[in-house]
Amino acid sequence: MGEPEWSDWIPFAEAIAAAPKVPGVYMAREGEHGQIIYIGMAGERRGGGSPKGIRGRLTTYASGKALASGLGEAVFDRALADADWLRARLASLETDGPLRAKYWGVEAFRRADLHVRWTTTANRASAAELEDRLVREAGGTLWNRASVRAAEYAALVAAMVGIAADPVADAPSDTATDAVTQPITDEDLRRNQIRIPLRFRMLLPADKQRGLEVSLCGQSVACSWDPRTGPERIRSGVLRFPANVLHSTVTPGQRLKVGVHSRGIELS
Repeated sequence: MGEPEWSDWIPFAEAIAAAPKVPGVYMAREGEHGQIIYIGMAGERRGGGSPKGIRGRLTTYASGKALASGLGEAVFDRALADADWLRARLASLETDGPLRAKYWGVEAFRRADLHVRWTTTANRASAAELEDRLVREAGGTLWNRASVRAAEYAALVAAMVGIAADPVADAPSDTATDAVTQPITDEDLRRNQIRIPLRFRMLLPADKQRGLEVSLCGQSVACSWDPRTGPERIRSGVLRFPANVLHSTVTPGQRLKVGVHSRGIELS
């Protein structure tokens, strides 16, 4: 895939009319010369209704109707963390009365002062491929959920590697001793799996992986990892091992300590 050709940067409010109604990828940055904070994609126009493609996606954000997804969620989250912005909204509530949620979304985008640019693609699939590549290349600097998860994971691993590299790393530490698996059940043994609780799931990769090297009670094993961060995001992540590995290593009711070290992931 060659390098994409991007439009000029323009204010978000102007982009609503200028953006094309075709698939593509868009970028957003704070202010006229700020850093890029979001990369998103849009697919084909579908029959009937409002315009789709890049223009349709930006139009949905501008209407305040996308407070719980994509760029809309990222912008609204940051507005809700701004005490001055919240005070202004409360003052408006007291003087003008209540407003619908979408108007709060519109005000959040005004606060963000975003500028955007875009590039078109042949279809939804190529837009998704380009978006994924650009988000990965950004290295955890974006507001995208995937980028935020990657940054949190990288920071946590760096911290734990620092603990392992410390001269007193063999001494007990809160990070090393607090992280444990779910109790291993007979069903887990039947399924050749170990479950990682939600609160410790970020110790492992943010995406599904096959051939993930894990030290299981001193034995190096290649297993698969499913963080279950989609619709099942409130559930434990799952490490699945080759057949019969767990039966000879662990027992029902046992919890294993979870550690991340310079040498990799360790269950002990």
